[in-house]
Amino acid sequence: MPFFGAPASFPSGPSILARAAGAPLIPVFTPRLGTRHYAIRVGDRFSVPRETRALDRVMAEVVHLFEDTVRAFPTQWFQFAPFWPGGAAERQG
Repeated sequence: MPFFGAPASFPSGPSILARAAGAPLIPVFTPRLGTRHYAIRVGDRFSVPRETRALDRVMAEVVHLFEDTVRAFPTQWFQFAPFWPGGAAERQG
């Protein structure tokens, strides 16, 4: 799944859990606006289809929302686990 133009892998757990429970995915972001001030941004709800091809389309929309949020708040995101293959350490050699 492309993320900022580079192939990236995202955890499948949220979509697997949502599919099993029959629940939608609802992205929520809490950007910091200042000292002890935060916003709550709730994205659209995404139904999780059973078909892989349809799931790929939904995940592309979710990833696009992530990209928009990172662009809006570039200092407020953190990559907890590597999701770009061939990370910086591998490229440096």
